[in-house]
Amino acid sequence: MSGARETAQALVLSVQSWSNSSQIVRLLTEAHGSISVIARGSRRMTSDFRYGPLDVMQWGSACLEKQSDGFRLVGFEAVGSFARLAAHHERLLAAFDVIEILRDGTRAVSQPGLLRLALETLAAFEHGEVTTLEAVLLRFELQFLILSGRAPHLDACVHCGREAPAPKPARLDPLQGGLICRTCLRGSADRLVPLSPAARAALHGLARSADPREAAAMLADARVRASLIPLLRMLVGLSLDHPLPVLALSRT
Repeated sequence: MSGARETAQALVLSVQSWSNSSQIVRLLTEAHGSISVIARGSRRMTSDFRYGPLDVMQWGSACLEKQSDGFRLVGFEAVGSFARLAAHHERLLAAFDVIEILRDGTRAVSQPGLLRLALETLAAFEHGEVTTLEAVLLRFELQFLILSGRAPHLDACVHCGREAPAPKPARLDPLQGGLICRTCLRGSADRLVPLSPAARAALHGLARSADPREAAAMLADARVRASLIPLLRMLVGLSLDHPLPVLALSRT
């Protein structure tokens, strides 16, 4: 017996052949988060799947049918696929890094804003300058942590709550998820990451940024950018429970 149907905007995170005519598809949606669904008949050109087999980074309108154990994908109206990314190795590398983070770091719960963040980031990779890829990726990583509830605390000590003045250098403990004051070090000094006032200001700017195209200007200082690359890679890797490599992307 068929269940209720609904339409949702979705981004394809992964696909797997399930039979000669069907696929298992992982979708990122606004209302349901990241869900795995069976798409019967999606490998054939039909009225429900008029563009044939679904592929990673396709996005559009998904028709979902409620089942006792989740959803079934009964139709997909593709809007785009970021096809121009495939023509440039570094653009594609950055895009698949975003897809990996979304695939491994999201669950079947609503995370408002995450789908929008993913789509605007991939669009910036596709249409922006190659030299801005790294900055756009850093913005994505920080905002992913924020939307996932895993962002580091940057204004006060995570132990005692003592305020960390913005004009002064600070120390961040990745495992504790925020700044640590001198009083609360407690033997964790060996893993602390120093943050300059400029680096903290850049993080605050990236967190508030409404447009990925703003990221390059916020990270124009090469020293600040170089200090944030391994830090955000580490924080995202901790949230995924596996390390992420530092990508070799074009830099200004």
